Amino acid sequence: MTMHFRHKAVMGLVCMVLLIFGTLYQVNQGETYFLVEWLQHVPNGDKIGHLMIFGVLTFMLNLTLLGKSVRLGVPGVKKGVQVNLALLLVGLFAVTEEFSQLYIASRNFDFMDLGCDAVGMAVFYLLSKRVLDKTV
Repeated sequence: MTMHFRHKAVMGLVCMVLLIFGTLYQVNQGETYFLVEWLQHVPNGDKIGHLMIFGVLTFMLNLTLLGKSVRLGVPGVKKGVQVNLALLLVGLFAVTEEFSQLYIASRNFDFMDLGCDAVGMAVFYLLSKRVLDKTV
């Protein structure tokens, strides 16, 4: 993979992280901006937003990490399960972010949001895998 491609992936990831944290800050404060307001008028816009945000984040992080995986298991046991690092990190972030809404008055916890996060992560992981297979 060319360094130019990797730089683009890192830049995309940085932009996505800034968008996510900026959005989370505003929504947690009970504020909105044009994208959130627009999604509120689209049928199932909240779910589409979850799918796209966590999907694109997974896509960009997987490209940046070049598809790196880690082995998870019990210390001292040779066998473990191989897990894609981008899926693991974004999944942990998604679960943490959704459960944190239980403690924020202006937010609502929703298992459907987690489901949309997971679908977006899976679809965009597969897309990133195809890109990596063609460029690496």
